[in-house]
Amino acid sequence: MGKFGEEGKVIEQALKDFIQVVENVSADAHILEALKGLDEGEQEAISLAHSLGPKTLLVLDDKRGRTSATRLNLVLSGSVGILILAKENGLIGSVRDLLVEMRDKGYWLSDAVLVAAEKLAGEDRKHS
Repeated sequence: MGKFGEEGKVIEQALKDFIQVVENVSADAHILEALKGLDEGEQEAISLAHSLGPKTLLVLDDKRGRTSATRLNLVLSGSVGILILAKENGLIGSVRDLLVEMRDKGYWLSDAVLVAAEKLAGEDRKHS
């Protein structure tokens, strides 16, 4: 096993098979204007998605970033959408359980997001 164990082997294979590593892309004035006020990571993710074209799915949860990406007509999903898709394809059992685990590990999710995700995933529970 390599330096990073089994997980490292999976990542190395993914880099060979389908993950693309690209240099920072330069954005035109229209894109730069839409990205004002966002942090550097969101700016780069949105710029890259825009440069890759309309078949690119941008996964972004930040509300301001999503607003900017929508203005640029990018195809967009968030973590909840990806988890719902994974459940629909039989890859995971519970969207809610994974979202709770993400939140427990420091990823900020409101109770309202959890409730909405449960409903969308068909995991709706009665709340008191």
